[in-house]
Amino acid sequence: MNGCRLVGCNHVTAPMSVREHIAFGKDNLVAGIKSFLALQGVREAMIFSTCNRTEIYYCGEIAEAKIIAWLSDFHHIDSEWLRSCLYMYEDVAALSHLARVAAGLDSIALGEPQVLGQLKEAYRVAKHQLAIRDVLDKDLQFIFNLAKKLRSATNIGKQSISLAAATVNLAQGTFPDLARCSALIVGAGPNAHLLAEYLSKKQIKRLYIANRTYQAAEALAAQQKGATETVPLMDLEAVIPDVDLIFTSTTGPTILIGKGMVENAMRLRGNKRMFIADMSVPRDLESSVGELPQVSLYTLDDIQRVLMVNIQARRKEIAPAQDIIDQALEQYLAQHSPYKEILASYRLQVQQWKEVELAKALRAIKDESARRAATLLADRLTAKISHDPTQMIRTSQRKKDYKQLRHLAEGLVKTQNANKRSDDV
Repeated sequence: MNGCRLVGCNHVTAPMSVREHIAFGKDNLVAGIKSFLALQGVREAMIFSTCNRTEIYYCGEIAEAKIIAWLSDFHHIDSEWLRSCLYMYEDVAALSHLARVAAGLDSIALGEPQVLGQLKEAYRVAKHQLAIRDVLDKDLQFIFNLAKKLRSATNIGKQSISLAAATVNLAQGTFPDLARCSALIVGAGPNAHLLAEYLSKKQIKRLYIANRTYQAAEALAAQQKGATETVPLMDLEAVIPDVDLIFTSTTGPTILIGKGMVENAMRLRGNKRMFIADMSVPRDLESSVGELPQVSLYTLDDIQRVLMVNIQARRKEIAPAQDIIDQALEQYLAQHSPYKEILASYRLQVQQWKEVELAKALRAIKDESARRAATLLADRLTAKISHDPTQMIRTSQRKKDYKQLRHLAEGLVKTQNANKRSDDV
């Protein structure tokens, strides 16, 4: 049985300092998939990396210590520093976690809809690299359908508090009348689109948009109704003195706005207050920017703390959603249980093993009655030897212990295969 497994960290288990170091962006995601897939024992893989999490879903037989070593080597970070932040799940637990992620139950913004789209994009990239085949493909299609069902059957996605909406609300705490303010958005991804939408609803006076790909910034700017201007990334320093609010949401690996840049902007704007939200992983701003007077700098971790207070009333939706996940997983795993396959394979291999050994014995026995006695003895011994493992397989199926079934498949059936190969030599 080749079940789904995962190793990862998220906003709960790892601080920003860890998440930004092991994030996979557009510049290294494909390289990461290829490198991980090249590890001995890995058969299928998908890397899911957002501002809140980095998770590796995979199928195969590889020690978790080797995955941690690979992660630390790939991102050039200390493995011990990383190990304490990681969680590891397999089989039912892995699929349950994945379902919670897809439905937004495991997000900073409870029920956020963007995460399902991000998960589908991770699937598309891995699929294009031929890293997803039978097992993960089947599991992910099940998860995508389940996530849709959860949104229609529960209130988890209704009136959801998105990360972007929470950040704009946070900005309004600094500048109550956003209609008198100018804002800069750095980025053109899903969060940037939502930020522009919410700022437009607040009737922001002027909006500047910058992005590494200028065409993407222009496309986002063209969708806005108010006064909007596209800014080349290299001109950030020139426009920052003119804005009251800065929102960054990129996946780039480098710092875009340094302390000196903001310090100079503050002088040019007469040290008027400035709100900055760095929603990027890795971070776009030097953390020392927050030391400047009159500058309110918020990172993703800061926004998370605000959101946790705001979503307490909506946590009642988690229990019914988890019930749906548990029921759907039970049905799905029962339909795809390897029970019959394992039992048939084990019985066949034990029978073949018996026949090989019996044939050897019979070649040395000439007396017919002795031959019948040897055959009867072989049948009875085979039945006795295989009785307990057969019961273990049946008990695991009855208890829906799919982890144990996988161990039995990897142990019993492989043991029998190994014995058969050694006899054939």
